Formats: sequence, C-alpha cells, structure tokens
Amino acid sequence: MNEESDYALVPRPSSGVECVEPRANRLLAVVVKDLLALAPVEDAETFFQKGCAYLLGDSVAANIVEALKWLRLAAERGHINAQLGLGSIYGEGSTDGLGFDFVVRCACLLREGRRLSPLGTLITAHKDTIEAAKWFRMAANQSNAEAQFHLGVMYCNGEGVPKDEIEAATWFRLAADQGNRDAQYWIGWMNHTGTGMRKNNARALQWFRKAAEENHNRARYFLGVMYANGQGVTRDAVQAVAWYHKAAAGSRPDTDAQNELALCYWKGEGVPKNDILAAAWFRKAAEQGNGEAQALLRILFPQNR
Repeated sequence: MNEESDYALVPRPSSGVECVEPRANRLLAVVVKDLLALAPVEDAETFFQKGCAYLLGDSVAANIVEALKWLRLAAERGHINAQLGLGSIYGEGSTDGLGFDFVVRCACLLREGRRLSPLGTLITAHKDTIEAAKWFRMAANQSNAEAQFHLGVMYCNGEGVPKDEIEAATWFRLAADQGNRDAQYWIGWMNHTGTGMRKNNARALQWFRKAAEENHNRARYFLGVMYANGQGVTRDAVQAVAWYHKAAAGSRPDTDAQNELALCYWKGEGVPKNDILAAAWFRKAAEQGNGEAQALLRILFPQNR
C-alpha cells in the first residue's frame, strides 16, 4: 500500500466542525454564545436617553418623530419611564402632561447649567388616548403608581377606554396604596360621593387626610368641608377653618377654600367675625375666577369690588 492510497482510505470531513469531538463541539457552541453576549447591544436605557435627547433638543434638534421612535423602542423593552412618557405625550397631545419623574429624568440628561426650554412650547404630538391608555397600562402593570393613577383617570373619564368607575377605583386604590397623593384624593372623593363604590364618609375622611398630609390642596379643602358639615367626623368649625386656611394658601391655592374661608369670617363660624378678612378672601378667590366668590363680593361688599 503506497502513501497516496493510505490517505485515500481516510474519509475527508465535510467541514471543520465535523472533525471536532462532541465535547469540544459543545464547548465551541458555549464560547460562541458568550462572544455574542459580549457584543455591544443598545439597551432600553440607551433608547430612552436618545428619546429624551430628541424630546428636549439635547445636542440634537428637537424632533417629536425621532423622540417617539426611540421612546417606543425603550418602552417595548419594558422601560417604565418611557412607557409613562409615551402615555403622557399621547394623552395630552403635547409634552405638557409629562409626569414629574419623566421630566426630571430628561432634565438630568442635559449638561449642568443648560437652560431648559418650556416643555409645552417645544414640540407637540397628535393626541391619541387609546395609545396613551396602552402605554399607561404597560407601566401600571409594572406597579408604577403614577401610571396607575393616570389609567384610573382614563377609566373615570372614558378616555381611550370604556368609562368604568369601578375599574377606575381599582387603579386609584393601587396607586393610593403606594402613596400617590392624587390617587388618594380621588379615592377619597369617590368614597365621599359614592362614585364607583358605596358612599363611605369615614373612609373618605381617611383618604383625604392622607392626601392632605402630602400637601394636596383639594384634599385639604374637602377635609374642611367634612369638618364643617360633620361628615364622617364630629362637626368642628374650628378644624374646618384650619383646613380651609391650609388649602387657601400656597403657590396653587384652592379658590373654593378661599371662598369658604371668606364665608367663615363673614358669618363668624370657627373664627371671630371679621368683615375685612372676609372681603379680602372673597377678593382673592374672585380674582382667580371663582364665580361664587365674585357674586358674593358684589352682593356683600359692593364697595370692595
């Protein structure tokens, strides 16, 4: 047998892989898999940052189409803030309604000291409440309290979803249990009015108090109303005035609270009667467009209009 014929008896492998032992073949597969895992892949956070950059015009021209494209890519990969942002943009038809956490996250992407343009005047998008509900639901299902609250509002108003006050209450309660003060207020209001549930002023008082302790002015106003009328609590005009005062003050005062406070001073309920303070509070509420305060100011204090 010559050397050439000896080699001819050995079968030639069809590929390099087939000549590897099975154990080595498995090892090779693992190595390839690990190498692929190490390959650079843009993740949800990267997509989110790109969306924010286009949203705010950070180093690129503001472009709502590009912003939505990158935010959607992030949202589809489970990025909660991207889902929340998309829900807010589509729900409002602009960037005006963006959630606080989302705006802060966007702002953090900007270089320190760079001036932010007002979000509402930067870019606008087509309003689509069905799309908004879709993204809010995705974030809500990940236990995001703000998204749960917004989804509750949509069910309460029948926007993007069928109107369903019971379903709204369910989402409000989930958000309220996580400390969302707006949801706490709405659960209080629903208990107070019997909307989506049986009327229960004792529970309403509890939820209004929780929201009020988080500086929710409308909840403070309703606490004043409930103390003034003895709803779910013993009637206490002094406590009513105290809550009206808290709701009437601050950078975003409740004008109904200002009007009620004016009435308390005019009647002398919970405070000594004081026409000067009554007129002053009526005027404050009237100047902010409160119709009842405007009417009472004309009738009770025509000289102070």
